[in-house]
Amino acid sequence: MKDVKDLLLKSAMIYGLILGLFWAFKYVFFILSISYPFLSFVYWGLTFSVPFLLALLILHFSILVPENRNFARDWTLGVLIFFFAALVVSLEHYVFYRYLAPPNYIADSLNSAIDLIRNSGVNEDVKKAVESMSQPTPIQMTLQGIFNNVLYGVFVSLPVASITSRIKIKTKNNRKQD
Repeated sequence: MKDVKDLLLKSAMIYGLILGLFWAFKYVFFILSISYPFLSFVYWGLTFSVPFLLALLILHFSILVPENRNFARDWTLGVLIFFFAALVVSLEHYVFYRYLAPPNYIADSLNSAIDLIRNSGVNEDVKKAVESMSQPTPIQMTLQGIFNNVLYGVFVSLPVASITSRIKIKTKNNRKQD
């Protein structure tokens, strides 16, 4: 059992590297979409393909370790993959916010969010709390990105694990594994 957990963690690191590099590639289109807005369509198209890539990675692990397949294992693997991918892409996020982003990018993004909240009819206490927020630093934005990606992983892995845990995998012996 310990060997399967070790293999799960090692595989999550490798698959997280793969997904993180995919996210880094995808993030290039986000960065370029600041100057060339039509590239945001490529960014969002690649973003919507992430659950499919996650499913492929989970299914690959299921081929390596077909025993003890269940929803919990697939979900755990999915969350761990997102965690390690978030760590990989965080370097690119930091470089973007610190060195590449336009000078007022973070401030303008925060002001846009504040304007959106002002016009949305949200509770006055929420409006005041958002308006009193200080401008985040590049490292704070990077850490927030890691947290957000892990949180997305928790939720994206739910339907993906639900589907992947039901898929029957054939092994080399041509036996179906549950």
